[in-house]
Amino acid sequence: MNELADIEAVLRQNFAAFRNKNQHFEALNYAQTLLKSCASSPIFWMEYGRILKHLGIAEHALFSFRQAQALNPANVLPPMLIGHFLIESVNGFKSATRGYADTIDPWALRSD
Repeated sequence: MNELADIEAVLRQNFAAFRNKNQHFEALNYAQTLLKSCASSPIFWMEYGRILKHLGIAEHALFSFRQAQALNPANVLPPMLIGHFLIESVNGFKSATRGYADTIDPWALRSD
């Protein structure tokens, strides 16, 4: 396992702890700190976008998803999150998959 993968594994646990406790602002601050030191991780950008989306900070969430996609074009999750976000925000459409994009674990879907 490489060093970034080790760091991502530990940070995954920390993000999960914040989410499980509904500490979204703490998770947001945590993500911002991480991105300052490791802005090349698409995983961090996806997680940051999910937190922003949950908090209703739409434009920044979309930017974060696009950043994740740019960093790893082979990963299918960022385009899916972008599409789901756009359908929901532009059309006001609440699809049958409403909760699906929020429950996907970006850590498990990482493509190496």
